[in-house]
Amino acid sequence: RSSGPHGAAGDSAEAWADRTIRCIFDMVGAGRGVEAHMVATAAVTAFCELDDDDQQSRILAAAAVTGLGVGELNHAFDLAVRSMVLLWGGLLSPDAAASTANSLGTFFDRLGAWDLAIDQFETALSTLDPTTHTGALRAELTIVNLVMCLHEVISDGRALPEADRVAHVDRLHQLATQLRGHGPSSTVWYGSLLADASLALVEERFTDAALAAELLGAVRDSMVVREELAWRLAGAAAMLGAQRLSDADHWATAALRLAELGDEFRVPDVLRRRAAIRWALGDQSAAFSDSMAAVEAMAATRSDRIIGLAAGLAHRARLELVRRELSDVSASLAITAARDPLTGLANRRGLDEVISLLAQSQQRASMLVVDIDHFKLVNDTYGHDAGDEVIKACAELLRQAIGPAGLIVRLGGDEFVVVLPDGKAQPHRIGETVCEGVRGYGWHTIAEGLRVTVSVGAAVGAARDLRELMARADGALYDAKRAGRNAVVSVDRRQEPRGDDVYEHLAITRLDR
Repeated sequence: RSSGPHGAAGDSAEAWADRTIRCIFDMVGAGRGVEAHMVATAAVTAFCELDDDDQQSRILAAAAVTGLGVGELNHAFDLAVRSMVLLWGGLLSPDAAASTANSLGTFFDRLGAWDLAIDQFETALSTLDPTTHTGALRAELTIVNLVMCLHEVISDGRALPEADRVAHVDRLHQLATQLRGHGPSSTVWYGSLLADASLALVEERFTDAALAAELLGAVRDSMVVREELAWRLAGAAAMLGAQRLSDADHWATAALRLAELGDEFRVPDVLRRRAAIRWALGDQSAAFSDSMAAVEAMAATRSDRIIGLAAGLAHRARLELVRRELSDVSASLAITAARDPLTGLANRRGLDEVISLLAQSQQRASMLVVDIDHFKLVNDTYGHDAGDEVIKACAELLRQAIGPAGLIVRLGGDEFVVVLPDGKAQPHRIGETVCEGVRGYGWHTIAEGLRVTVSVGAAVGAARDLRELMARADGALYDAKRAGRNAVVSVDRRQEPRGDDVYEHLAITRLDR
């Protein structure tokens, strides 16, 4: 606007900053984190043109919070540091210092750095003037934020030094008393209940599980918990999108604690999301465990509506991103117990579910069919125990070659199938890696004189036609075996070798035995 960053004529920079920060956090609470960060970034640019440290520090701290929410961690830390420099300089007005410290406390709380968050909220409280109307409102919010941090620290399960535990409990007592002295706003009511429930759970002198359950039950009705849960889930999604998988897991775990506290009907959904994150991390065991817990949570709620909602959310997620499709499929494998007991890989039931889920995909996909050469001879010569060890070793070599990029299935016996939902994957190169890995493995550790090779057929085509794709990959495998085994043959719907062309192709792709 022509009047500049002061907004309308006559508005002060402080009034404009107040409205901007309120707008930013309203959008965050409504789940519009990306828009909030756009507003915050524009505000940082505008206010940094002014010679006003008070408003700069407030806007920088608010922008740090929104940057964290959209996964821009480096940028968020930079904004937070710039804001802290202004705060520590000691030149800010009490109101600006309190507002800045409150936002920085929220920033550290979102990171799970609760000790730092507590320090910032305490700083905000110490600089506020509760005798003014604005100061009293900010004090209420800051106290509630501080209670939430203390509750997180105490319920996090980490071992606390006894002195810290006693100090936290005593501080909770003080805050609970302060909150009871404020008006009956929903935020204060929530904070008071949470403080009392925390005390009932952890305070040795007043341990009362029944009281805690009653109070936490009342907290479940608070919109504050649901807004916080939405924020945590948005943060987990942003971290996942930015490939910060460990951070995504941390945010999803924080969301799960909030769901268990205040919205039990969201627990299955949160568990499924964390399962997808843990699958992306490569921790299949934890992903399967979360998926099974999600099923049990659904059964516990006995709510067809929630089950339908979870199914709908999972279906939409599968259509949005093929990699997420694979994560959801892998999570659902735990529900159907579709795993091969010898290798821990998915079995034919798992493959059928993948085929069903990708039926509507518009992506291209790749498929490998891998067969152990002369496996019957291995069993006959070295025994079935050695054969089982060969199968397990081949499964592990496939895991190493494929990583989290695809789903590996043991169809039974000595045959494996690999589904690569990324249309840009290079199945022939992956097949060569598998062959070379098997060829170079130390098979003598299983049985003296044992040598193992594999043959691989690879095909590329539309993900929605996985059964037809598998048939073509199986045909390529047959060609590899007919040409002498220990080879990779690749076919593509758009350029598939036929007749004598197959053998010309093999002359290029055959591996030395």
